[in-house]
Amino acid sequence: MMSGCIPPDGTGSIRHGEYGGRHRLLSVSCADASHGFQTGVRLGNPKEAGDWAASLLYEYIERDATLSAFSWSDFGTGGTNQEGPVLALDYQLFKPLTLTARSYFTKFIDPAPDINNRMQVRLQLDAQLRF
Repeated sequence: MMSGCIPPDGTGSIRHGEYGGRHRLLSVSCADASHGFQTGVRLGNPKEAGDWAASLLYEYIERDATLSAFSWSDFGTGGTNQEGPVLALDYQLFKPLTLTARSYFTKFIDPAPDINNRMQVRLQLDAQLRF
């Protein structure tokens, strides 16, 4: 897996990207459904009360890119063969308490013929207490 991160530039923005694929000893074509990537940007970094952050990322993980058990379980239905953006807002309510609202918008990359490939929307609310 290759990954990279461009360090903060003083404005609090972070950009990142990752690429992964299942590697074989024999050469394979690009149409083998074994690739995946994630890229995104984050603005802000909540540390003190009243601080906020916003992030946007896009993930694309093909059917054979990884074992479904090792993929991001919150993304879509969990597993592989999914793509879509994720939006998140973080707000530091108190010094030790951060509230996060995260929304996932996912679709299947290669849906089965009998499945309606509507976009699945999931809203996740988190409260993180640090001590």
